[in-house]
Amino acid sequence: MPLDDGEDLRDLDDEDVPLADLRADQQWRMGYLPAYAGIGLAALIILTGAAVYLKKKHKNAASGK
Repeated sequence: MPLDDGEDLRDLDDEDVPLADLRADQQWRMGYLPAYAGIGLAALIILTGAAVYLKKKHKNAASGK
């Protein structure tokens, strides 16, 4: 299949293409995104565990155990 079959090729360095003109500070922030997501997930797990623990503790205290 020939590459020049009449279709226009899109210039990927064109500024209209999203993320084509990514600045260095944006690349740095995007590089840390998985770390931030991991920290958020760990916090969510800890908060959920604390809520379950406190609910069980409250239930046991109310039943006299």
